[in-house]
Amino acid sequence: MSNHYALNAATSQHRGLKLHVARATLGDCTNRGVSATAQTLTLVGWTGWNRSGEFDVTNVVELDKLSQVFSPDGDSPAVALRLRRDSFGAGCTAHLVPVRSDGTPTGRLFPASAAMAGGNFASGDSRFSDLLAMVLGHRFYGAVAIHDRFEA
Repeated sequence: MSNHYALNAATSQHRGLKLHVARATLGDCTNRGVSATAQTLTLVGWTGWNRSGEFDVTNVVELDKLSQVFSPDGDSPAVALRLRRDSFGAGCTAHLVPVRSDGTPTGRLFPASAAMAGGNFASGDSRFSDLLAMVLGHRFYGAVAIHDRFEA
């Protein structure tokens, strides 16, 4: 699997929030993931488990219109917030994954699968905190892990 989720022309129609990357001091552990060199990422949506018990990791739900501000590009690749149930089933955890477009005019987005943490984190403004509160069911303050490492 390629570690690089190329942003083709269809992805540029999606807009989102800028997130700032906090990089590990030990060097790049992402195996050339999207956060290896990017200073910012563009959060274009979320995927995975939600509080009503539905689970879908094959689609990316767009952010609300007020959060669709910036277009992703090569300097600020597109990512989605992935939600997973915790191992005890009482809640869920959140991390960021790269997304790619299907290349069609509608530009359907797909989240990366089988991505693992590469040591970097990202944080955003209050709209990012509001999104986390909505999907997690509680307030969250801090940085979120970026899962952008792939191994062949």
